Amino acid sequence: MSSFDWIILGAVFALIVLTLVWVYRQRHRLFHHAQFTAATTYRYFQTEEKQQSMDAMLYQ
Repeated sequence: MSSFDWIILGAVFALIVLTLVWVYRQRHRLFHHAQFTAATTYRYFQTEEKQQSMDAMLYQ
């Protein structure tokens, strides 16, 4: 193989590695965002239920 072939092969390999790293980072960020959203939604509904039960106690 000539040196030009090695350069092309190295560039393709580097592109694959960069793509994998980018996908991993995106997935990581999306996972954290989804986890945060789930926790916030859970907390919101928890406080919402607490508020409704307090309202029910007040208006008995």
